[in-house]
Amino acid sequence: ILGMDITFVTTATTDVEALELLKQFGLPFKNQNNTNQ
Repeated sequence: ILGMDITFVTTATTDVEALELLKQFGLPFKNQNNTNQ
């Protein structure tokens, strides 16, 4: 298999709710903060 597309459809009313739901499922996300420390 060279690649795979997966679509998650939720009833979340905001992006924040959807992101939290997907995090609870264990999906990894990169940190969106671009602070160079």
